[in-house]
Parts: sequence; structure tokens; C-alpha cells
Amino acid sequence: MRASWKSLIQMLAVVGAAAEYYTALVGFIMSFVYYGAATIPTELTLSQIDPLCSDHPLCRNSQQTWCRQVTMQSGPKEPSPVSSGYVQRSIITPVIERVTLGCTLMVLFFRWFWNWGSRDKPQPSLPHLNFRASSLLKYVLRSCYTLREPFIPTAWASFGYLQTLLGVILSDGTIRYRREVLQMSDGGIVALDWAWKNSSVSKRKRRKTLSKGLIVIIPDLVAGSGNVSRLCSNAYNNGYEPVVFHRRGTNGLPLSTPKCQSLGDPSDLRDALCYLSSRLRSGRRISAIGLGFGGSLLLSYLGNYGSSSRLSAAVCLSPIYDLESTIHKNRRNSLLKWFTLQLLKLNFTNHVNTMPKFFNLDAAFSSGTLTQWLESVDCPMYKMKDMVEYWEHNEPLREADEIAVPLLCINSFDDPVVKKEDIPNELFSTLPNLLLMTTESGGHCGFLQDSLNPKSWAHTVAMDYIEAALQFTENVTNERIISGRMRVDS
Repeated sequence: MRASWKSLIQMLAVVGAAAEYYTALVGFIMSFVYYGAATIPTELTLSQIDPLCSDHPLCRNSQQTWCRQVTMQSGPKEPSPVSSGYVQRSIITPVIERVTLGCTLMVLFFRWFWNWGSRDKPQPSLPHLNFRASSLLKYVLRSCYTLREPFIPTAWASFGYLQTLLGVILSDGTIRYRREVLQMSDGGIVALDWAWKNSSVSKRKRRKTLSKGLIVIIPDLVAGSGNVSRLCSNAYNNGYEPVVFHRRGTNGLPLSTPKCQSLGDPSDLRDALCYLSSRLRSGRRISAIGLGFGGSLLLSYLGNYGSSSRLSAAVCLSPIYDLESTIHKNRRNSLLKWFTLQLLKLNFTNHVNTMPKFFNLDAAFSSGTLTQWLESVDCPMYKMKDMVEYWEHNEPLREADEIAVPLLCINSFDDPVVKKEDIPNELFSTLPNLLLMTTESGGHCGFLQDSLNPKSWAHTVAMDYIEAALQFTENVTNERIISGRMRVDS
């Protein structure tokens, strides 16, 4: 800390000295222009063989010695016409000095800007794709242009933490929600927030325009509908009907039973998707997008239910593949962990009265890490003896080989939550119909591009992937129908 202050003081001293020198130089030039060569100050003139300094030991053996003029002690000299105290400066001189200074700074700035614009900039790298070749992915890669375009992050927000923060803060104010509350078989309550934009358009007309299908959005652990409003807006503009799934006891939902949803329990999501599929018209399909911990929940759901998941396509943005490593072992994101823990405690205070008597509230609110929180809250709720058993039932990839839905996962290497080493590259190169896209930057659920109006590049990629996957499955279905008719006719 002392070294940084010392370097700052030294830098300010250098800048002050340079400004003082520049001011003196400009003043000297202006005086020379307005008053001729006689305006050179006396302090800068030197004389040869000055008799006043001939007695100095260094001047005795030299016939041509340069030294400064000094004032004689025998009496005061008559004021010289070149003395700075007797030169009357013109009124316009300070104006010219400042104009000259401004012009010089502008020239330096435009010179730097020209050099910065004409230098050889490194070409933006394309996203890294990892997958096992299949007919689905060949069609997707051929039809999705965004998968083959580079991701250029926002110039002033290319840092991973800043991308993550902006991804949470930025929202779309044109999105409105209509909440629908669902009661589970055990009495628990979850919510579905239906997103729409224009209130002046009738409900029937909105249903006609949203004909491509339904997209279920699963937000992050402590996120709400407002944090995914931009994704809802993107889905709405592309012709999909977005609906946000909320867990028990979150986003204003009461906790009707003494049970919250653990990180990897997809039973409530299963009931919600069954309800949505029962009310959809024939021909409309359901897709899902999970963000952060919501992506981990989506991975657990796809692995647990396989081909009976009732989904046609899925996308996970910055999913957490190894919960134990991310929550318990990694320490570089301790600030984000602490912030998440405080939000969980704040939300938990609304449901203290519904907790059973055997629940240890003191241990829950005194927990200092997410691991202690899960051990004090989730383990008693699900009657698990320790965290080892908890991770066995909640790891997102515990049934990954059962995933039967086209799946796209998007991660960045500068994600402050998910480490680069925790991304299972070998899983995507082994299982079919799974595609992994990684970028050098993007943060956690950020992936913002454009400097003036930042937009999420990952949202656009997710929409394009879902549309291509749905188009491929529709083509395959039509081919099977046609081949079946040909067999019947024959």
C-alpha cells in the first residue's frame, strides 16, 4: 500500500514538473514572438571569461569558462529592459498559451488514436466447440451461423467479474409477468411467471404470434424474474412464449411445507413440465434454458428422466458441473459465495415459522460457508446424514449418460464461479447430441457484447440453437411420417 502511494506521489510530481516546464516554455516563446530577441531572460544568458568569477579556483586555469552572471555587490545595477518584472505582457498572451496547450493535447490525442486504430489488433478467436459427431449436430452447425462467429466482449466490460455483475443488473423494462402458482403432490408451492410485452395486444393475438413453442427459463439460485427479463424479451421477439420457473420459498413464494428444493432435486421441475405439456396445444413443443445453478438443476433433470423429460431442446448458460468442487473446494470466488450465502439467509428469514421444531435455526444462521448452510438446512430436510450423501443425490452429472435431449452448454474460461478445470470436456466428446461451447471471456451468465447497447451474445446463440434443434426434429418426424405412409401404400 505504501509503495502504491509513493508511486502515485512520484507520478503527480512528474506531471506537475512537466506542466510547469511546458508553461515556462510557452511563455518564453510568446514573449519572444511579441517582444523580439531582447526578451530573453537574463537567467538564460551566459558570458565568456566573466571577470567576476575569475578569482574562483576553477576559473584560474581556464581562458574560456562558462558561468552565470551575478549581481555586483558594489551597488545596484540599473534595471535591465529584459528583466521579467518590467516586461508588460499582452492581454492576449494567456489566451494564446492556453490555445497552444489545447492544440498540443489534441494533436497528441489524435496521434495516439490514429496509432491505436492502425495497429495490428489480434483477431477475435472463435468459440471452442466440443462434441461427438452426429446428424443433429451437423445440421445445427450448418444452419446456426452464430455458432461459427467470434464472441467480441464489450470493450469497457471485458473483465469476468464485471460481465457477471452487468449480467445481473441489466434488465428489460418492457417485460411484464403474470404469475401462476402450482401446488405439488406433497403440498409444496412453486410458481410459473408468464412473460409478455405489449399489454395493448389482445391475448388471442399474442397466442397467434407466439407459435414456435414454449421456453421454460430456470434462473440462478438467488435470481428472480427481473434478472432474466432480457432473455425473456429475446425469446418473445423470436416467436416463443417464455415462462420462468421459481423454486419453493423463493421470489415471494410462501413455504407451505418444511421443505425447500435442494440444488439437484428435479421433482418439482418435473411436475411443472407435466402441467405445461398437458395444457399446450398439439404441435407445440417445450424447450428449457437454465442459468448458473438453474443450469445445474436442468442437467439433473435431463439425466434423471432421460427420454421422458417432455423437452425437445435444452440450453445451459454457465452451468455448474461439479457442485462439491465449486462450493466446498474452490476459494477464488469467496466473495460471490459470501454474497450468495447472505441472500439465502435473508430469504430464509421469511420462512422461519414454517420450520419444524427439530430444525436447528442457530446453526443455520451462524453458518459461515455455503457448505455449512447446506449441512444445516438441506440435509435435515431430506433426512441425509452428512454431505457425502448429499452430493451423491445432488451432483448434476450423476446420470449424465441418460441425457436424450439435444443439449447446448455455454461456458467461459474467466467465469468467477466455474473453474476451467471443472468443465467436463471428455463428457461432451463421448455422449451424442451434446454440444459444449467455450469462450475466453464472458463471465458467469454475462457474455455481453456491443459497447453502446450491451446485449447478451449467449442469448442469441441459445435461441438459434433451439430453433435449429426443433427444425431438425421436425424434419426427422416428417420423414418418418412420409416413410410410414409409403409403406402403408405399398
